[in-house]
Amino acid sequence: MRSLLTSLSLCFVIFTALAIATTARATPPAEAFISSVTTEALTILRTSTSAEEREQKFGDLLDHFTNMRRIARFTLGATARSVSEQDLHNFEVALRDTLVRIYANRLAGYTDERIEISGSTTKGRNHLVTSRILFSGDRPAVDMVWWVIEEKDGRLTLFDIQILGVWMAQEQRDVFSGILKSNQGRIEALIQHLEKQVHEEAKRANGQAMASN
Repeated sequence: MRSLLTSLSLCFVIFTALAIATTARATPPAEAFISSVTTEALTILRTSTSAEEREQKFGDLLDHFTNMRRIARFTLGATARSVSEQDLHNFEVALRDTLVRIYANRLAGYTDERIEISGSTTKGRNHLVTSRILFSGDRPAVDMVWWVIEEKDGRLTLFDIQILGVWMAQEQRDVFSGILKSNQGRIEALIQHLEKQVHEEAKRANGQAMASN
C-alpha cells in the first residue's frame, strides 16, 4: 500500500512539474497574435496573383487585426477632439485606403523573408512584442517592435510598429500635424493629401508593372 501511495505521489509530482513547465513555455497571447498577423501577411504576399487581390486581402487583414478608429484618432492628435464624427469617419477611410495601397504594393517583393519573435513585455493592456525580420541572402536582419493593445472586449489589436527605432504611427502623426498646421487645421486638406498619396502610389505601381512586361 505504501509502495502504491509512493508511486502515485511520484506520478503526481511529475505530472505537476510537467504542467508547470508546459505553462512556462506557453506562448504569451500578444506573441501568438503577432505570429498570426505576420504569417497571414506573408501568405498574402506569396499567394496573391494580382495587385488587386493583394490589396483586397491586405484590407481584410487590416480590418481584422487593427482598430483603425483608434489609429485614426491617434494620428490626428489634438485635432481628433474637435472634428465632426463625419470628418473623422472620412479621415479613417482615407487613412485605411492609403495604408492598404502603399503597404500592399511596397511589400510585394518580400516573399522569402520570415519574422523571428524574441519576446514581449506587458504593461496594463499594452504589450510590446520584439522581433526581427530575417532576409534571404546577406542582408542584415532588421529589428521590429509591435505595439499590441488589449481592447475592452478582450481581443488584441495592432496599434503601431517600430522599425529601426521609429514608430510608424507616431511619425505619421508628426507629418499630419505639419499638414494641418499649414492648412489652418482643415481636415479636408489632410484627406486630400492622403488621396494624392494613393493616386501617386497607383501611378508608381502601374509604371513598374509596365516596365516588367
